[in-house]
Amino acid sequence: MNEVLQGSSKSGFSHFIRSRVFPNLKWVIYTLLFINLAYYGYEDWANAQHTLTDNPTLMEKLSAYATTLDDIAWIFLIGLFEIETYWLEDDFDNKWIGGLMIGAKVLCYGFILQTTFSYLVAFGNISNIPMVSNITDLCSLAGQELSFVRNLAYDTVNAQTCETIPYADALYLYPHEPVVTDTAGLALENRFGRIDIMENISWLIIIVMIEFNIQVQNRGHYDSSAIKWSKRLEYAAYLAIILAAIHWFVYGHIVYAWDEFVWIAGFAMLDNNLSLWREELEEADNLAKTQTQ
Repeated sequence: MNEVLQGSSKSGFSHFIRSRVFPNLKWVIYTLLFINLAYYGYEDWANAQHTLTDNPTLMEKLSAYATTLDDIAWIFLIGLFEIETYWLEDDFDNKWIGGLMIGAKVLCYGFILQTTFSYLVAFGNISNIPMVSNITDLCSLAGQELSFVRNLAYDTVNAQTCETIPYADALYLYPHEPVVTDTAGLALENRFGRIDIMENISWLIIIVMIEFNIQVQNRGHYDSSAIKWSKRLEYAAYLAIILAAIHWFVYGHIVYAWDEFVWIAGFAMLDNNLSLWREELEEADNLAKTQTQ
């Protein structure tokens, strides 16, 4: 597939950008994804100081670092897609390496689907978060090693902070976590849960469409209606993710919004690889037709 960069006869500014600039730009984008991964690792660690009990189970630990583990799976997956769409030749036929790549992709898909399932379970549990009874203020909870959360920001509840943490109405205690929130915090949790699910499903649509295009183009097809429809679905999913990014920005989570756009840029590089590959297939087809005339 990387023969496109050397053998394509297409010219023009657009093709120059796609065939010369983007292949170099993508390494900057992939580096940014690793930087974002480091940030999420730190954020998960910081949040775990509030959400984990003194003796957490393995599943609770994995849940606390779910974002980091999910990000690792996505980075591995985009790396595998990069290899398939850019570095491997069309006639590549090493069954051992091919089998390892399939196994690695299945593992990545497993992690990603597990995260989707976790989001669905967490969203379903929001309505079951019990109200703390016989508690009139946060100071009544001081000394119980609890944290208060609202808008994904955690504050330790103790004698020094309980009077300064803003809250209103009833308090709710998260099951299996030493965390409380108020009515407004619970409403935000519900909203964020919906956005997480929409965003995650949108990314799943995108990777399914990319996988579909890889398999179709591996069979030498480059201009089928199925490819065109897959691109339309992919663009609709990107629109949903952009809306999610705007949502995170509005609620003050600028890093989350930034992360969305970096991932969109990363997958745009994969789409560019696929586009150049289709051009290669088309040129090879046209050359074959010319030679038979």
